[in-house]
Amino acid sequence: MTAANAAPKPAAKATPKAAKPSKGASADATGVSVQEAQAVSKAKPVSKDEPKAAEAVATDADKPATLSAARGGKADDLKLIKGVGPKLEELLYTLGFYHFDQIAAWNANELAWVDQNLEGFKGRASRDEWIDQAEKLATGAETEFSARAKKKTGSITTKSTGR
Repeated sequence: MTAANAAPKPAAKATPKAAKPSKGASADATGVSVQEAQAVSKAKPVSKDEPKAAEAVATDADKPATLSAARGGKADDLKLIKGVGPKLEELLYTLGFYHFDQIAAWNANELAWVDQNLEGFKGRASRDEWIDQAEKLATGAETEFSARAKKKTGSITTKSTGR
């Protein structure tokens, strides 16, 4: 019989080595090291509409102070706040928010109320840090976003401050 006709030898089976912790890491009582342990999550997915555990659930008592109309009949251009477009600006006006200083004055509970009541835009005020932006804009300062927005639209003043 030639070598070509000879039946191939089965490959030797590797015997698994016993798990041992890496240098400096100890195994737990089961003998499994941290590196070998499989993570298993028992948490259920959270829907986008459910508040996160860290978020406060606001009540009607947390609603910020609103206005029935813009002071002097002139609202600020809220689109200078990152995250606020034409539709969201109209929603804010409908809710009674017309001016940067109103937004800048919100506390954490009021911010949570606004986040929960922005239909179709829930959480936007927190994510885009509206309060910080509004504080700057209310004093006449610019944010990086407002500077770019003004260049695009050619707008150089805010309606309430005239700056």
